[in-house]
This record gives sequence, C-alpha cells and structure tokens, in this order.
Amino acid sequence: MSVNNVMAQIWENPLVVIIVSTFTSLPKTHIYGMIGGTVVFVLTIATVIYLLVAGGTFKRIHEQEVEKKMPKTANPKAVVNRAILLEDLADARAKMLKPPKLPLIKKLMSVTPNEATYKASYESFTQNFGPSSNLVPGSPQAAVEGYSRGVAGQISYAPPNDTLLEYARSYGGVYSSLCSVNPKSCEKYEKLWGKNPEALVGSGVYLLPCAGKAKDFLIRGFIEATDGRPWNGEAGYDAAEKVWAFKKGDQSGEVGLGSYLFGEAGGDATLFAVEAKTEKVVGLMRFENDSPENLTICMSDIIFAPSFDKTAHQVEAVFLAFSKFFALGYRRISFEVDDGDVEGKNRAERLGFTAEGVALKSRLIEVGLDALVSKNMCTFAILNSDWNSGGARAHLFKKLYGAAALRKDKAMKAEYAEQDWVKQRVGGGGGGEGGKEETKKKK
Repeated sequence: MSVNNVMAQIWENPLVVIIVSTFTSLPKTHIYGMIGGTVVFVLTIATVIYLLVAGGTFKRIHEQEVEKKMPKTANPKAVVNRAILLEDLADARAKMLKPPKLPLIKKLMSVTPNEATYKASYESFTQNFGPSSNLVPGSPQAAVEGYSRGVAGQISYAPPNDTLLEYARSYGGVYSSLCSVNPKSCEKYEKLWGKNPEALVGSGVYLLPCAGKAKDFLIRGFIEATDGRPWNGEAGYDAAEKVWAFKKGDQSGEVGLGSYLFGEAGGDATLFAVEAKTEKVVGLMRFENDSPENLTICMSDIIFAPSFDKTAHQVEAVFLAFSKFFALGYRRISFEVDDGDVEGKNRAERLGFTAEGVALKSRLIEVGLDALVSKNMCTFAILNSDWNSGGARAHLFKKLYGAAALRKDKAMKAEYAEQDWVKQRVGGGGGGEGGKEETKKKK
C-alpha cells in the first residue's frame, strides 16, 4: 500500500474529518494559541530531557542503581570554597575555647559587674540619654544605675565582640525600664540583684541556674509545680501524662529527677524560670552537648507547669536564654522532640524552631522493668541568622515588651552604633562599655 493511499484513508476517517472541520472552524486567534501552546510544550519537554542528559542525571542514576557507585562531587573546589566564618563569630569561638574554659552555666548567667565596665556604661547612658531619664521619686538615678548594672552583668569576657556588646546594651535597656517604674520596682530589683546577681531578668520571669544557695529552693519549687498536686489555684492532674509522657522516663519525684536534670557537668546547664510576681518556680530549660568548637548547643528539655505552658512566661524564658546564647556567638540551637509528641512539636514551632527532619530509631528508653522501646526523634533548630536578620528576636521582643519598647530598643542601638563609629574613627579604638580594643585590619 502506497503512502498516498494511507494518507487518503486517514483523511477519509470520520473522526479525522470531525476534528479537522472543528479545528478549521475556530477563530484564528484560537488556532494560533493552540499551535503556540503545542510548540511551547514540545520545546519544554525537549529542554528538560536535554538538561537531564547534559547534566549527567541519567548517568548518575545508572551508576547508583546498576554499578552501585556513590556520586562524585561535581566540582572539587566546592568543598574548599565554603563560606568563611564571620570575624565576630571566630573571635567569640576563640575566647570560649581559651583556657581555662568556662562551664556552660558560667557563660550563660549574669556576672558580677566589673567596676570599669559599670562606670563606662554609666557615662555612656548619661551621655546619650541624660541623667534625668525616667526619674523616680526617691531614686533619681534608678534608670541609669539599672542600665549600668544590666550591661556590666552581661559582659562575660572583655573586650566583648560587637554582638555581645549590642546584646548587653539591649538587655540593660529592658532591665533599666523594669527598675525605674516606681520606688517599689527600684527596691524589688535592687533586692533581687543583691540576692541573685547571676539571674537573667525579664518582666514576667527571671532565670536562675541549678546551683549555689538557691538550688534546694528551685528543686522543691519545680517539683511542687509539676508533680500533679493542686497548685497555683488549679486542681490536681496526672503528672505522668501531662508533664512526663514523652520525657526520659517519669522524673516527677525528687529521686527521679536525679542527675538527669540536675547534673552540673561542664557542658550541661539547667535554668529554672521563676515568676517575678509570686517568686514561684514555674518551669525549667535543660541545655546539653555544648560545643564551642562548632558554636552549637542542644536544648534537651523545656518543662513548665501545665498552667504556665503556652504563656508569655514560657516565651520570655526562651527569649532570655536564646538571646544570651546568640550574643555569645553560638550559631545553632537544636531541640529534639519525640515524633509522637504532637504538643511538643507544636511548642517547638511556637517558640521559633524550624523542623529539620525525623531520625528513625535514634533513641531507646526504659519503660517498666527491663523493658526498652525505640523512639523516633524529630529534630528542630534555630540559627543565629533566623534570630537576628530573620526577625525572630524582633518578633519575640515586640510580643513580650510591646511595639514602643521595640522602637526604643532600635533607637538605642542606632544611637550607640553612631557613637561607636565616631570613637573608632577619632579615638582609634572600640571604646564604650566593653573597654578599648584595637581596630583589626583585614589583610
């Protein structure tokens, strides 16, 4: 059968006749559109196939599936040409690794203010905002003294890098506003500082380490808040279900808590959240696996009394701790949650963490006598870039202290940035609250 006969039969087919007649009866714009769409579709498919072939995708699939080879790095220089650590972070890392290495809890908490740093902070605040800022009857210097005490207490090492100094000034600004509301607030925070100078202070809660004279008070208070007894005006509850269901076993008693939560190893730290108004312990955060070499830390637990879960107190406790970690130079805070703990995963996202994935069969826990069960753990993390440029810090700051306080914080940051710039150009050094530091020249 000739080609002409085949074509004739095709054109005589009723279905072909209907399609052709329908197509030719369409407006020209529709016809052109259909032709153009077909051409684009064909070109797209051809381009994708070309890129898959030219890029070696099919070859790599063949190597992995048939030859069982691992894929090679396309560009060997890609391993070398990675982002260099920022100078501020490299400096922070060097200071944390410099002997003698401080235990995690010592780095995290407030320190006894250095006299020189206190004086520099006092002079800097007076120069920028005047001695009459937030005058309190009977305590005219409450604001400037609160600021100076707050800043000097956060300078863990001198001279501080820019990130730590910026954090200390922000912390000092909030602390100053808390101290200078009225005479009672002056007395309250002066007393707290005298009793617990190491505390990280917020408006609703303050954080204390599980150490020193306050240790027994903190442990007893935490047990009362989380063991299921009627507490804080609420009826009793099942602590094993509401508090400890997805933890490392039932830690609801003093014996059960043991070394897990309250060990004082150098790379571990337990911070208790104490409600500022009632002086009651309302929860804790546990940090482990401190790695200053890699500037990473893991939050292994966050446990609050059920009545304080999902509250501003919990958010502020996290804000205070994370602010200090990122100011010290840490780049990543991770948090693992049992994959079956839906509320725990929601809590992690609510506090600003991003889910990274699920590690299957990553942990074994004891249940009952001589029984072990396997757990899948969902890993969450928050990075310094999320916290700073990503806006997580600003969002939480506004949520906790209000839009006006955030504007004031940004204005203070801009004011001090300009002041530091002038000092560096005129005086040749960093100056300010952290002391003088020679300007580093980049080579």
